[in-house]
Amino acid sequence: MGRKSKYTIEQKVEEVQDYKSGKRGKSQMGCDRKLYKSGNDLYRWVSLYE
Repeated sequence: MGRKSKYTIEQKVEEVQDYKSGKRGKSQMGCDRKLYKSGNDLYRWVSLYE
């Protein structure tokens, strides 16, 4: 049985788009939404998105 993600696909796509557009940086995103403890999640999401 697979592990359930804490974040929806929509949340991940929104975060990646904000990051890529320069709207918000990694540290600001982590503080504002507390979506991840390190930037590793964001960087993995970006690589999957591309």
